Amino acid sequence: MNSKLRTYVLIVMLVFSTSACEPISLALLGAGAGVGMGYSLDGYAYKTVMMPARTVQRASVNALGRMGIKVTGKKTHESGVLMVFGRAEDRNVIVRLEPISKRSTQIRTQVRMPSVIFHDKATASAIIAQTERILARG
Repeated sequence: MNSKLRTYVLIVMLVFSTSACEPISLALLGAGAGVGMGYSLDGYAYKTVMMPARTVQRASVNALGRMGIKVTGKKTHESGVLMVFGRAEDRNVIVRLEPISKRSTQIRTQVRMPSVIFHDKATASAIIAQTERILARG
């Protein structure tokens, strides 16, 4: 391959390879903002922790209290899923704890605002983060 053709091919490859870099970097930036935490389309923030469900339930109730969110109820499903319900100002809180195994639990939090359409992902994420801090302290 002659040098002109090689230069041309290199330029074309460079143009095509960098044209999509910005969306990729933005996606990576967003992924780093909530390391290890996911979000679903129905407004849940979720994360799996390596602790038994009952231990995570105690920590999540403690976290809600520290955040000024009143616990309004608890429920245990036959499947072993634990639910914690709370209320703060104009937000309804649902914490769903699903045992993955005896030593790991998926935490799913949803914070609904008065409108059925809007969810408060920031508060849902903060509940998980506070629960993790309490678990880390033991």
